[in-house]
Amino acid sequence: MSIRKAEFVQGKCDLKNTTKSKRTFLNYFAEKTEEKQEQDSSNNYGNWFSTHQHLKKIISKNLTFDEIDENLVKKVRSYFDNIARTKSDLPLSQNSKYSYFNKFKAALGMLLMMAI
Repeated sequence: MSIRKAEFVQGKCDLKNTTKSKRTFLNYFAEKTEEKQEQDSSNNYGNWFSTHQHLKKIISKNLTFDEIDENLVKKVRSYFDNIARTKSDLPLSQNSKYSYFNKFKAALGMLLMMAI
């Protein structure tokens, strides 16, 4: 499975003809965040919610899954590492950077699981 994820991130996995690949990423992420609110602990939901708030700042609301490529993944990682700020206008902690980027990657992995 990790090979498929790597291929997808590198733009080698052909999901362009699937209905799911035409979905907008931010809408999908919002749906997953709502599911976490219903299912999971408040901390996990809080991480998904915060990740979504940050992603809305750097990802176009019209971006579809089939437009996600390695450059976008690098852009998201760089954003969390260098640009993202807390509500108090402080840099994110290392734990927050790691957690938020992992939520982003988890959403990409969920698409792969649906496409297989």
